[in-house]
Amino acid sequence: MKNRSSFVILGFILFFYGFLTLVLSIIGLRFTYMRWLDQMSTIASLMIKLILIFGGIIMMYIFSTDWKKENQEY
Repeated sequence: MKNRSSFVILGFILFFYGFLTLVLSIIGLRFTYMRWLDQMSTIASLMIKLILIFGGIIMMYIFSTDWKKENQEY
């Protein structure tokens, strides 16, 4: 796959913004461009932030793993 590093970077950005918005919302601060997320209900906003965090982690794991080495039989 040619663009593996760009997907890993995208996964890190998703994780970073999800984690940062979650921490800042706990403190009481918010990003201006993520204000639409805070205008939702509390549960929906929390779920979207958690999806950003775990989606970023999963994306980084999938695209950073060399699957050909993992599938070799010993």
